[in-house]
Amino acid sequence: MKDKGVIYHVFPVCSNLNKLWISKCKRQDHINVKYAGICSDHFRSSDYMDDMKNYILDLNQKKIFKPDVVPSVNLPLQANGEDVSSRSEKKRKRSILQ
Repeated sequence: MKDKGVIYHVFPVCSNLNKLWISKCKRQDHINVKYAGICSDHFRSSDYMDDMKNYILDLNQKKIFKPDVVPSVNLPLQANGEDVSSRSEKKRKRSILQ
């Protein structure tokens, strides 16, 4: 599935950086980093460098990460994928109904 303007990045080969990316996902199940990816919505525009090679050759620009970039935007707040505020809201509604 490809969304317009969204790029899917493979997990880094560097084991330390790879572990950081996995921890940012906050998934309870195992992530097979060989096949998994993280979309560009989880990175800032400042996380990328200019693709000077393709720029000089007048080719399509690729998104190239700066060294040691870690996903930092639109991340889950808890491991189960449910953020704290939605859990608190559900608890509040339950208490009202009782």
